[in-house]
Amino acid sequence: MDRYDTLVALHDTFLRRIQERLPPESERPAIALLSPASVEPETFYPSRLGDTTAYKHWHDLGVSDALENSYIQSFTSDRGEIDYEPLLEIDPEVLMFYTDKHWSRSDFRDQYLAFLQNHNTASQLTAVQNGNVYPAGGMPQGPIINFSKTERAAKQLFPEEFDKNEQLYDRQKIADIRAGDL
Repeated sequence: MDRYDTLVALHDTFLRRIQERLPPESERPAIALLSPASVEPETFYPSRLGDTTAYKHWHDLGVSDALENSYIQSFTSDRGEIDYEPLLEIDPEVLMFYTDKHWSRSDFRDQYLAFLQNHNTASQLTAVQNGNVYPAGGMPQGPIINFSKTERAAKQLFPEEFDKNEQLYDRQKIADIRAGDL
């Protein structure tokens, strides 16, 4: 078995183990994927839950796109930026922010969630009231990064099922595969 086949087998096992623990699809959240237009998020560039590899982990977790039945298009279309009013109409269960840097949980919450909670309009959003605002990481991903992104998203979206300290995949096994130690 070569490195690719070994990695695929490990990934298939990883996904199966996660998916076995997920709640029924009807109980999984609808997420809004947003890129803040500034550090103090007054406006956003929305992203639709597309079929590219950038969204693979969301599809693997069976979450839906909160923006799906709205007029909001991805920022790559003519729609551009949105602010809080359209988000209030949709009122997503979860807000996921794509940012250009890695945030620790506490730094992200101090920077973004605290701002949203203190904002007159944003504070009315269900996701903000419930504290369901998380970093989404960067969009690009390959097969190895997907392990990390899927694990983090599973823990964020399903904290009652996945403990924040639990490792859902074997990091050493991935390092061994990458090094050719099959």
